[in-house]
Amino acid sequence: MAALMPLAETHANRYRCRAMTFSVYIVRCADATLYTGVAKDVARRIDEHNGLTPAGTRSKRGASYTSARRPVALVYTAVLASRSDAQKEEARLKRLSRGEKLALIAAAGNKVAAIEGGNRDAPLIAGP
Repeated sequence: MAALMPLAETHANRYRCRAMTFSVYIVRCADATLYTGVAKDVARRIDEHNGLTPAGTRSKRGASYTSARRPVALVYTAVLASRSDAQKEEARLKRLSRGEKLALIAAAGNKVAAIEGGNRDAPLIAGP
């Protein structure tokens, strides 16, 4: 017979496997506009913005804003601990002017170039 675990420990074990990170990202659209969003899997989300599925077929998913401005390219990403933190950062980024967003992207440098080149296994390294 298995020993019973204290409730607090059971709760911690149940939610430990669910812990995941969320990313806030900025993409540059074909018309040079910037779009900001939140995702658990940024590479998959960029594919959706570009109208692709993991199987490489066409998809209807993605934001309506980017669907008319394809292709999009990832120019910035930041990894956060929770969805709430990511949504707060997304709101902060959306309040920035275009010039401030471009400065943020420039400060992050070429840290997202690996994913733009199609290397889905490359780690996503964030700006500030």
